[in-house]
Amino acid sequence: MSLGYLERAFYEFFDRHNFCIPAVIVSVRNAAQRRIDVKPLPNKVYATGEVIEYPVITSVQAVMPSTSNTMIHFPLVVGDVVLLVFSQEELDSAKAGSTAPYTPDTRRKLDLSDAIAIVGYFGFGSTPESKTTRYCSYTDADVAVVH
Repeated sequence: MSLGYLERAFYEFFDRHNFCIPAVIVSVRNAAQRRIDVKPLPNKVYATGEVIEYPVITSVQAVMPSTSNTMIHFPLVVGDVVLLVFSQEELDSAKAGSTAPYTPDTRRKLDLSDAIAIVGYFGFGSTPESKTTRYCSYTDADVAVVH
């Protein structure tokens, strides 16, 4: 199949950028900093048909519901699956703690090194709410914190 110019440019753009992908936690570097290492689950498929495994992405910030005064803490567990999203701009200053607007030091965009992990990603059949994994009594209409 021959690709036209616009179609080829479209695929080449997506071959160079990352948006969102599930990954498994392979290491917890620092739980207090929510710093984890992750391995994306799907393989990378290029427009050329080449297939490669993604590398382990290190020092990814895990996101949990929290504010500066309140949080819900989840244990970060090797083997759990997270959802990675990739920042439009580099995150180096934000990861260092910046809370003021900053100008990125690089032109890096949607890069593997700028991943953020959202905890709590499950397949449909393995959610904690699933009847097969539910081990306490609550309904789908209840608010529940279970550990």
